[in-house]
Amino acid sequence: MGLLDETLEGTATTARVLGVEGYALTLGYRGERNQWTWERARLVGEVRLGRGCEVFDAPLHDPCLSRDHARLTLRAAGWVLSDRESRNGSFVNGKRVRRSVALQSGDVVRLGDSLMFFERITVGVSPFEEQVTGLITRAPIMTEVRRTVCAAAPRQQTVLISGETGTGKELVAHALHALSGRTGAFVPVNCAALGEESPIRELFGRVDEERVGLLEAASGGTLFLDEVGEMPAGFQAALLRALEDGQVRRVGSDVSRALNIRVVCATNGVLEAQVRAGMFRKDLYARLAQCRVRLPPLRERRSDIPLIAQAVLDRLGAGRRPIDVPLAERLVLHDWPLNVRGLLIALDNAVMSSARMDELMLTPEIEAFLSALREPAPQVKAATSSAPDQAERGLMAMPGKETLITVLKENRGQIARSARALSCTRQKIYRWAAAYELDLEDFRVL
Repeated sequence: MGLLDETLEGTATTARVLGVEGYALTLGYRGERNQWTWERARLVGEVRLGRGCEVFDAPLHDPCLSRDHARLTLRAAGWVLSDRESRNGSFVNGKRVRRSVALQSGDVVRLGDSLMFFERITVGVSPFEEQVTGLITRAPIMTEVRRTVCAAAPRQQTVLISGETGTGKELVAHALHALSGRTGAFVPVNCAALGEESPIRELFGRVDEERVGLLEAASGGTLFLDEVGEMPAGFQAALLRALEDGQVRRVGSDVSRALNIRVVCATNGVLEAQVRAGMFRKDLYARLAQCRVRLPPLRERRSDIPLIAQAVLDRLGAGRRPIDVPLAERLVLHDWPLNVRGLLIALDNAVMSSARMDELMLTPEIEAFLSALREPAPQVKAATSSAPDQAERGLMAMPGKETLITVLKENRGQIARSARALSCTRQKIYRWAAAYELDLEDFRVL
């Protein structure tokens, strides 16, 4: 289990059921203590916010708050935040509120040195809320994820988990396995690392090598196919045959064994577009996507940032070190293109780079890291003199549509040559073509 997996171990708390919708304000950072917290208050009528107010579990004693700092009022068009001519101002998503502003679910509110999240919630206790090991979340948007995991876990359906990199897809796969009651192993497979030449041997094993294939290794348990969109064509065909037959037979053997596995897949790409473009087998997709789970990115569940950040700091041995206000605000307002993985790196840098041992601060190193993530990816050049190594190719940015078309035309639709020109893998060419809805046959010249 890697650092990201260890960081996110935990148990979900009691959630809300589908029922009456409402709105809540979640306090994520207490300015008077300079520390992360998580306190939620359901909004009803007009709400006064200021020093000494008792909206949350404990009164706010932030010295930077005015006594009557701001008001939340429910109007016909929705909830509105009004600043009450406070001394230090009210801010929504980093911008100062001059008089009043209508709030949208997910907005980040800073009053004085206290950070809050305005969110739509559902009211009531959920019968679907089970303990989901591996997920640290109380964000309302994750309620459906938890419900689906708990409902799907004991079934035999294959599950396709989609989401951006760093959102915790493998954690959900582990949770599905843990809740399934299956006694066999959890076998993870990175499909991007599978070879084109020997998918049968990798899947089924080989008698003369006494080698157990992936399917046998996952017998009685769960086979987790990560980056399933990168699966080579030969592997797709072999896997489909095994799932359809429900049997496994090692290469060189005439003895078949019953196949007893649960398949869970993950993708951060546009698998449906690859199916439409003929780059991924339609029949295999139908077999793998019997149940879908979409993991929202961290920017859509900002109220989870305090919970995850505290878990990260605890693992780094810095759980009791207070966080200064600029760092806290920067973390909750960041868009996190690397999601939880990026948050982990940022906090690790904070622990290492803070000059003061009694406080974690927004240092130039962290600011540079966060700023670099916000910069647009550079355009890929149409030709290079030498190909980078595999690790560098894996980080290659997606080229623009016109760039990709130009390269495909210049190389007459030949995938290998186009991949060399863009310094990427062949699978990347297939995925990019599918994303832009390009038919590769249109570029092939006999």
